[in-house]
Amino acid sequence: MDQLDKKWLISAYPHYERGPLWYVLTGLIAGALIITAFVTYNFLLAVLVVMVGAVMVIQGGVRPPVIEVEITPIGIRRGSHFFAFSSIDRFWIVYDPPVKSLHFVVPRSLFPAIHIPIDDQDPVELRATLKKFLREDLERDSEPALDTLARLLKI
Repeated sequence: MDQLDKKWLISAYPHYERGPLWYVLTGLIAGALIITAFVTYNFLLAVLVVMVGAVMVIQGGVRPPVIEVEITPIGIRRGSHFFAFSSIDRFWIVYDPPVKSLHFVVPRSLFPAIHIPIDDQDPVELRATLKKFLREDLERDSEPALDTLARLLKI
């Protein structure tokens, strides 16, 4: 990273290839939830299961847009969102292929934990650059449990 401005392209959100088995198993789980909802007279649950299922089927067929990530002298830009270094509490990098990502915490935010795939970026250079501006969280070396669960379930 000879210059401070570092840019790379990522998908706006993770996109997972889901095979027929995934759809069958998910459909069986959704069916069981809908039956349970009717048996317990919890019709709101049935409506939510149908809505979530429809969104997952629609979202599964759409490729996410490509956005740019940029590290500048004053902060990190992810697509149209900018995070000033002064608003970021700490960062850590997870490099355990296939998981390669930058994580940082923005305390006064709707989504305080942000993660950005680093793909082919050199994690050592990225870490050295970010350490100039941010505190590194040395106690974390893995992705958050919810991210792992979402990746494993392909949701």
